[in-house]
Amino acid sequence: MKNFIISTLTIITLAVVPFSASAQINRNRTEPNYENSKVMTISPVELNRAKNWARQAAEQANGGLNRYRAEQMMHRTLTPSEYTNNGDGSLTFNFTGRTPYSSTYTIESVVTVDLNNNEVTVDYNGPIR
Repeated sequence: MKNFIISTLTIITLAVVPFSASAQINRNRTEPNYENSKVMTISPVELNRAKNWARQAAEQANGGLNRYRAEQMMHRTLTPSEYTNNGDGSLTFNFTGRTPYSSTYTIESVVTVDLNNNEVTVDYNGPIR
């Protein structure tokens, strides 16, 4: 009886495993072609890194954390409507900031992060327009 159970389990395993493994393969998958695309795909990790660099650049441009706080959106996961994918591997963030302990946002920052060369450019940093 023991050999029968082992044989049955082995047969079931051999019969099921190839199907479950093949179900995970997308045989029609092709790599994206960015040459003809205006918007490059940015991974969540790259987006988070770029967002943090943009926020840190604004903090530095405004005198550090003792004098400046970026709005809450710069501390969470962003939606595509909250940044601009420039299609060339760079992202532009437009966000506001305030002085610590104030509830009024008075500073606007526009920061572009180029993920190709890790370059961060503060395009605008001043009164809210």
